[in-house]
Amino acid sequence: MAIDHPEDALPPGYCLGAYEILRVLGRGGFGLTYQARRSGVAGDMVAIKELYPNNLASRASDLRIVALPGTDPLHIAGTIEMFLREARVICNLDHPNIVRGVDAFEGNGTGYLVMRYISGRNLRDSLRDPTGFQPTPHSLPALLSPLLDALQTLHRYDLLHCDIKPDNIFLGVGFEPILIDLGSARWHKQGGGVEEATTYSNYFSAIEQWTDRFGRIGPWTDIYQLSAVLYRCVTGGKLPDAVDRAESAEDPYLPLADIPEVANTYPRPLIDAIDHGLRLLPKHRPQSVTEWRRPIESLLPRPTPRNQAAPSQPQPAQQAAAPQSASHAQPPPHATATVRAPVKSTPPTGSAPDILMWIGGILLVLILVIIWNLIA
Repeated sequence: MAIDHPEDALPPGYCLGAYEILRVLGRGGFGLTYQARRSGVAGDMVAIKELYPNNLASRASDLRIVALPGTDPLHIAGTIEMFLREARVICNLDHPNIVRGVDAFEGNGTGYLVMRYISGRNLRDSLRDPTGFQPTPHSLPALLSPLLDALQTLHRYDLLHCDIKPDNIFLGVGFEPILIDLGSARWHKQGGGVEEATTYSNYFSAIEQWTDRFGRIGPWTDIYQLSAVLYRCVTGGKLPDAVDRAESAEDPYLPLADIPEVANTYPRPLIDAIDHGLRLLPKHRPQSVTEWRRPIESLLPRPTPRNQAAPSQPQPAQQAAAPQSASHAQPPPHATATVRAPVKSTPPTGSAPDILMWIGGILLVLILVIIWNLIA
């Protein structure tokens, strides 16, 4: 959703490399997001994230981003370098539930990430519309499954989204979710933290995004945010803000299992998973998406294989066993693993479909012979 054009934003009509700025779509603590188009191409729309940390920099009269007095310019330069490094990784991602990165470049003393422009409605607006997405015990797992797969893809590249909220989940055909606004994504290495604090969105961000006093940012941070989105879906209300929870003598969070209208509607494993993902302290949450989804795997619909046409002939055993993604490489612990032998090219004899096929072939030959004799 577009906002009023801020005075310190790039003006409409400004040419940023090959793109023309149209309007401001949103603003956060780390930057501005613009709607733009390729210069001279009316219908080719993109979204551009501009790195503009408002607590570290300001806009000069020549539209460059410059460090505020007292801010080390080397710190700004390091932030830009990190932003562009992550942006280039994002441009190499290919997942149907993650907005596609198009380009990444430096200009105006800062960094830019160009993403495909997604039109339509976000989850926040859809939940407010009676004709929009309606959470049910069936529709919620269908929404959740592709989002988990998208997060696992990001985490596999050592990226954290860090700004998951209903505004940043767009719904396509059939309410297929797409994670957008990857400009807040942060680089994360297993066993280490991120190099820069992330943006904070009230009611959806985890406490470690506010202060590292409670722990470091990691995959468990995205899990908290996605759990907060699910909390909004099943309750229709706001989750107590993480800062308020941390500063209260007693955590005001009421577990979903203790809310009768929720507990009587949704499967208990799903409710427990949301409660687990919303633990205040990072160390008490699931440490990976794989760990978090394991108890609810049986509730999630099986994903449709991507970028793979139906084989016209039997595939080698090792090719058939190759997983589409690491998130589905192994069966869930509660499932029964079935080992399938390679498909043979010679079908078994004597089966009913084969007998019918032979009879049909003989009848076809007889009909052709009769037609030929009549013509002769």
